[in-house]
Formats: sequence, structure tokens, C-alpha cells
Amino acid sequence: SLCFLGMSVFRFPYAAAISVLVGFTALIPIIGALIGEVVGAFLILMVDPLKALLLLIFVLAPGAFLALGYLIAIVNRIRKTN
Repeated sequence: SLCFLGMSVFRFPYAAAISVLVGFTALIPIIGALIGEVVGAFLILMVDPLKALLLLIFVLAPGAFLALGYLIAIVNRIRKTN
């Protein structure tokens, strides 16, 4: 999966185990992948705190950009109607 590939490129510990965990928890609608990443970050925190922070940034940053894009699209649509 992309999670495993990205974690392997950045050399995160337990990449395979955390990727499987994220894959299973992603089946839970809306917050499943987030739950998997928080648990994965906690596991990495025990080994290397900096890599745990980097994992959270690695996972949450794309979602934040996606949400920002949706927000900009909504604001533009509101401006067009007024």
C-alpha cells in the first residue's frame, strides 16, 4: 500500500506492522485511518520520538491540504452566488 511505501522510503520503524494496522482501521468510516496512525505514532514514539512526529505530519498533511482545497472551493462558490 502507499502507506507502507512511504514509510519505507522515510525509514520509519515497524513500517509493515503499522501499514497493516492502518489498512484494517481504515475500514472504519471517517476516523479509522486516523486511529491507526495515532496508534502507529505511539508505537514509534517508544523507539524514536522525532520519527513519531514525522509520521503524524506524513499522514495528516495531505488530509489538511485536501480539506483546505474543499474550503477554498466552498468559499469561491459562495462568492459566485452573491
